[in-house]
Amino acid sequence: MEKSNSQKKILITGATGFLGGYLCREMFKRGINYSIFIRSPHKAKWFYEQNIEVFRGDISNFEQCRQALENQDILIHLAAATDISNPQINEQINIQGLKNLLQASRQSGIGRIIFLSSTCAGRACRDAYGETKLRGEELLKQSGVDFTIFRPTMIYGKGSKEFDLFVRVIKYSPIVPILGSGKNVIQPVFVEDAIEIIIASISNAVAVGQTYDLAGPAPISFDDFVEMIGQILALRRRTIIHLPAAPFLSMSKLLGKFFAHVPITVDQVLAFTQNTEVDLNPIRQDFNYSPRTLSEGLALVL
Repeated sequence: MEKSNSQKKILITGATGFLGGYLCREMFKRGINYSIFIRSPHKAKWFYEQNIEVFRGDISNFEQCRQALENQDILIHLAAATDISNPQINEQINIQGLKNLLQASRQSGIGRIIFLSSTCAGRACRDAYGETKLRGEELLKQSGVDFTIFRPTMIYGKGSKEFDLFVRVIKYSPIVPILGSGKNVIQPVFVEDAIEIIIASISNAVAVGQTYDLAGPAPISFDDFVEMIGQILALRRRTIIHLPAAPFLSMSKLLGKFFAHVPITVDQVLAFTQNTEVDLNPIRQDFNYSPRTLSEGLALVL
């Protein structure tokens, strides 16, 4: 007899990250049974306090993946080499780690994988992170395991390092530097809207085998994004200066080869110089998706 959704066991990677933290707390509030697979136990205090099962290990280690996935039904794979330009680290975590999880999933009989990719996988210009996310999508499609792929754009909310830094610059500096023309658009999504869709996908049979863009309802230019944040914070009008992206792209590529964490990544530079293009029709149709507007979400966060 097939298990009901409430009986299914779910394993989550990336649980101690920004998105994973929001997702895990919301699933706990709803009484959804899950375990987590993490590298750093010092980040797992809350999970231990709630008596949530914690598997310690690294996705780059196949045997540890196999042990964590044994007797599980669903894998929600959020872990990735985010904010890292180094090609070797992206390969190790985003590709080899996923290969280990897929092999372990097949051996363990995992029925479904929910995979967090990125809209940067669909950009014309991609860095090592975007390339490995795109290749990861292909690995899933060829794996023989049921999957659902989400491609989120920038996810904003309290605790996002990238978003918090952006807000701090606007809040405390009368001059805000923007790479490129400032006219390229992004389509940020509020973190609570993102996790709502991920949770809904657990029981959505229509979503099996599908790839969805996950974004806010409307695009906004970087310049207008700065203005909107300033207005919500009731700041004096900020002076935006536009810096050439090319030197920063060269710098981020060079530093990314030698350091895991750099002041600005190749992917972040490329985001300023390209439009984030998404198609929300599939996710609206299959999930009745109706995300908050950017002004509504920012008002909650700021």
